[in-house]
Amino acid sequence: SNRIARRSNPTSRDGFHRTRGGKQGRLSRREVQVYHSIGAGRSTRDIAAALQLSVKTIETYREHIKRKRNLRNASELFRHAVCWHEAAEL
Repeated sequence: SNRIARRSNPTSRDGFHRTRGGKQGRLSRREVQVYHSIGAGRSTRDIAAALQLSVKTIETYREHIKRKRNLRNASELFRHAVCWHEAAEL
C-alpha cells in the first residue's frame, strides 16, 4: 500500500532517513543531547530526569540514534557515544 511504500522509501520525510539536503542520519538537537548524556555514562532514567522527559521518550530517542547511526544494539550505542563524547571533550 501507499503507507508501506512511504515507510520503506529512504527519501521519505519521516524524520529518520532524509536524503534530500544531505540530512540522512543527522541527529536532531534533542538526540544530540541524549547521545552526549549516554556518552557521559548517564542512565536512561537520569537522562529523562535531567531533560524533564519520560523514560519512554528517552528510549525512543535511543532507538532513533541507533537507526541513524546504523548501530545494532545498546552496547554499540554506548561505545559509539563514549567515543563521540571523549572526542567532543578534546
